[in-house]
Amino acid sequence: MKVNQPNKNLARRALSLCAAAALLFASLPFVLQRPRALTLTPYTDWKQTDSQWASKLLYNKTVRESGCLAVATAILAVHAGLKDGASFDPGQFVDSMRSKGGFTNNNDMVWSVVPTVVPGLTITTENAWMALSGSESSKAAQLQSYLQQGYYIAVSVKSGSHWVALRSVSGGVCTMMDPAGASTNLFATYPASGVYRVALFRAQSSGGLLSNLGNVISNLSELVGLGTWDHSADLPASDSEWVDQSDSDIPPDHSADLPLEGGAADSSASTANWFNGLFSGTNFLLQGWNFLKALFSWMIKGMTMFNTMLSPY
Repeated sequence: MKVNQPNKNLARRALSLCAAAALLFASLPFVLQRPRALTLTPYTDWKQTDSQWASKLLYNKTVRESGCLAVATAILAVHAGLKDGASFDPGQFVDSMRSKGGFTNNNDMVWSVVPTVVPGLTITTENAWMALSGSESSKAAQLQSYLQQGYYIAVSVKSGSHWVALRSVSGGVCTMMDPAGASTNLFATYPASGVYRVALFRAQSSGGLLSNLGNVISNLSELVGLGTWDHSADLPASDSEWVDQSDSDIPPDHSADLPLEGGAADSSASTANWFNGLFSGTNFLLQGWNFLKALFSWMIKGMTMFNTMLSPY
């Protein structure tokens, strides 16, 4: 029997569609498969004492001895959505930094090398030395303001001898990710008088779908105050548990960072925090827009692929 041309083309299109569907389902395991995790530990719990990287050298000291800032920076890289915690860890970060001359002979981190290891994670010389001043509540307000401006923050504590990564601030409670201990409440762990310096990182995502989605969820949770319960039960362990990092570039005179007189610092910080709160949703909306653009791009690519498969022979 003779088959007319329209029916023949229709049959070919149906056959192509079936073949495309079979190919799609066959490739799903490979598409969905994630790289094998280097560590089962969530990035928020990465410690410099972890045996997977504790013995790695910065310059001539190990991560266990002086790697708190390196670990805190690796944590922020994942927290910002620039790295995947399933295929990246502090050991990789330290190895890459070391290979690029990222540590001085005093084992201090060279800020300018960080973006070459974590593309998109940048910091200026000025932002590597931002002073915090005033009372504990004033410092908490300053940290919250920086978060609302879109910064990812490493906080220097113990008068410059240790670094932690800041996770969120809500209701005056600063939640940290500490490379040296389990406690998460910043000021319940470290006296505010020794918290006077921060390093402010900017994160520019490449626009990947999963990366932007992670940023949206992370920022949304921080905006509504998720994950910032009172961690008073996580009081610091004995002081011997903390692993210090020498910080040779800290000047001996910190008189400029002393609290202001009276309540001026608290008042000005509260006013600035209220004003900056008006912009807190802007960062979330921009990241949401980046996510939607990435999603739309994926949809266009998928439609183009299927259109090619379904075109007549």
